[in-house]
Amino acid sequence: MNIEHITLLEFISRIKNVLAREFASPAWVVSEISEIKVNNSGHCYLDLVEKKGDQIAVRVGGIIWAANYRKLRQKFLSATSTEISQGMRLLLKVSVNFSEAYGLKLIIHDIDPAYSLGEMEQQRRKTIEALSREGVIDHNKRLVLGLPQKLAVISSNTAAGYGDFVNQLDNNVHGYKFYHKLYSAVMQGADAVESVVSALNCIELSGTPYDAVIIIRGGGSVADLNCFDSYEMARAVAVFPIPVITGIGHDRDNSVVDRTAHTSLKTPTAVAEYLIGVFRRYEDELNAIQRRISTSANNLIIKEKARTDTIASKIAHAATKKISLMHRDIARFEAMLRLRPLATVEKRQAKMDSILQKITLLDPANVLKRGYSITYLNGKAVKNAGEVEDGNLISTRLFEGTIKSKIINNNTKGGQGGYRAESLF
Repeated sequence: MNIEHITLLEFISRIKNVLAREFASPAWVVSEISEIKVNNSGHCYLDLVEKKGDQIAVRVGGIIWAANYRKLRQKFLSATSTEISQGMRLLLKVSVNFSEAYGLKLIIHDIDPAYSLGEMEQQRRKTIEALSREGVIDHNKRLVLGLPQKLAVISSNTAAGYGDFVNQLDNNVHGYKFYHKLYSAVMQGADAVESVVSALNCIELSGTPYDAVIIIRGGGSVADLNCFDSYEMARAVAVFPIPVITGIGHDRDNSVVDRTAHTSLKTPTAVAEYLIGVFRRYEDELNAIQRRISTSANNLIIKEKARTDTIASKIAHAATKKISLMHRDIARFEAMLRLRPLATVEKRQAKMDSILQKITLLDPANVLKRGYSITYLNGKAVKNAGEVEDGNLISTRLFEGTIKSKIINNNTKGGQGGYRAESLF
């Protein structure tokens, strides 16, 4: 059976003719760049895509011929301060080129920078709004920056800005000592976001008690700053647990990372000056405190000296008065002492005389002198006649001499009566 047919070349040629007829004039098309390469001849090859969600809905190759690429690149860079790069959504003026051998390609004749500026600004706003909704956009700014002596530095180890930063810190005229460690990272291009975020993670996991993180970039193109507007990097900076200070090295509006950092400065050397200034302010505050303490101490010494002098004067006056009173009391006491012994002696003497007089009156000799006598029986004085019996020998003591007698008749009864005795000599 004979089936009507055409060759592949004829079929592709018909497609080419249709495309040429339908797309005779260039059209403005919005597309995202998923890949971009410039070959040795200067021609720029792009992989253009459009996505639905996370899936690529369409993919087509694009070409900017070398002569045109040089003009478009400079035009775009001047308008946006950014290189044409992967991930951008661009408004492109394209024409269809269909080759039987290589298939469909889009020839790019022009790029509208205004659209890209709007896209970038819109993306910046979306990132800032997202961080604001999460409540983290000012988190790092609210951290208290102490004395920033121990620093973790994120930069490229070959960057001129990093060298300037280190030199300015280490050779500051005040002699302040800084300790810094470099966490090397890619600071521009498509790999910068992942590299900087990874460096932040390494710093946090190091366990080193850093006072601040420094993100600096210098010596590169201003066109490579798009990475610092990324949500991932900006959020990593915003939620970092210690203050982050940036010196990305540009004069345009701040990036989103600058917005979320604790402190944002233009250049690495400006960051170094800022850190030295913090030290200087701390030193000035310490000196001011020292002066206040010294002044307060001197005032206190003067006040206490005046109070001590007043107390000493009062003590001296009181002591003088007390001594005077004591001298008066001593004099009075001495006078009393001089008089009191004489009166005491006289009083004692009179008492002694009275006692002696009584003793004298009671002296047995004086009693006997008055005609009394004392009778003894066996050496003991007889007080009662009933104490002697007939035949007892008694002695009677007189004032002068003693009479010895013998009891011949004791007629006492019940303590009454008396006894009769005969003298023996």
